[in-house]
Amino acid sequence: MGAWEHLEQLTAWPHRGSTSVYETEAARWLAQTLRSMGYAVAVEPFRAPAATLYAGPPLVGAVVAGAVALALAVPGPWGATVAAVVALAAVALLLQEALLLRPGFDRILPVRPSQNVVASWPDGPGSGPLVLVVAHYDTQRGSWLFAPWFRRGLPVFFKVAYGGVALAVIGLLAGAVAGWLGAGWTGWRWVAGAGATVTAATMGSLALAGWRGRPVNGANDNGSGTAVVLALAQRWAARASRPGVEVRFVLTGSEEVGTRGMWAYLDGHPELRARPVYVVNVDNVGGGSLRALRHEGMLLPVPCGRRLGRLVEALVQEGRLSWWDRMLLLSTDAGPAAVRGYEAITFIGLDERGEIPHYHWFSDMIRHVDREHLERVADTIGSFIDRLVSELSEGTPSRPGV
Repeated sequence: MGAWEHLEQLTAWPHRGSTSVYETEAARWLAQTLRSMGYAVAVEPFRAPAATLYAGPPLVGAVVAGAVALALAVPGPWGATVAAVVALAAVALLLQEALLLRPGFDRILPVRPSQNVVASWPDGPGSGPLVLVVAHYDTQRGSWLFAPWFRRGLPVFFKVAYGGVALAVIGLLAGAVAGWLGAGWTGWRWVAGAGATVTAATMGSLALAGWRGRPVNGANDNGSGTAVVLALAQRWAARASRPGVEVRFVLTGSEEVGTRGMWAYLDGHPELRARPVYVVNVDNVGGGSLRALRHEGMLLPVPCGRRLGRLVEALVQEGRLSWWDRMLLLSTDAGPAAVRGYEAITFIGLDERGEIPHYHWFSDMIRHVDREHLERVADTIGSFIDRLVSELSEGTPSRPGV
């Protein structure tokens, strides 16, 4: 079976929403498919929120707006001080997610079962360099946020939303300081109140979008990446000989809720810290032009691995793909690995504006995925992995992650 046949099976489910029954069913099928290729397969359970985008920021916004209301209701500096501490604690969880430090919303959101599917060759070396070929198989909830008529305005929407949160917190902090200095905080009350108003409006709209939305089929995001990884696993299994480099295939669940699957995998395998690890992430490759991300991250850029970048550059020179230098302001499964010090790269399909075709929208169906394009992507990434494995088997790898 090629990538297209795998994609047909993956899109037979209505969706594969994070922590949903369909995600679990897809995981069973993925495990069975990889076992049929000869791999030793582990289905590794973990727990994750059913939603973070539509739940985490609105909850933080509600806490911040509530803190401002408390400060306005309680006279004197104590009200502003307590409110500032509460608001900062909530914002810290938001920053923890945005900076890819750790999943923070799990402390305030209900969690449900999810799972990763991990395939390795039974007689693999078990030591030395390790190449992780990664793709997430779950799908996101579509809403008016990702509608074609609003999609380009999404960055502005989030800048306004988070700007409101920042304004409210600044007003509370400055008001508390002014209050303790005896200057009063009448002026800062207006700042905090304006920030809380913007926060309530934008975060309320975000929560409403999640409530009214529903999961998309996810042919491109990320049925395409999962299908390509399955095709690569099949090609790797057919090799008559294998060098002293382990290639492991990791299909993650709950990526759409803050890369929870990748975090769970890294946390569940502390032995990786003793090995040189190279993460090759395949995400949304069913449309657009194949690109490699120069950086990971949402707020601060985290560069891709040097060795991986050099191998990508060779493919760029051959005209098989191109770099994308601007940050996408979204998280991928390569992000947590890169933050931990592992070499990581993401292959992704983007149009000329840097947008993902049919991103988180109900048009993300298999009829909008080009079969020949998908096979070319599989060939290109397969060539990249072959070159990486060949280089690692001949030379000295980079240092392990930390």
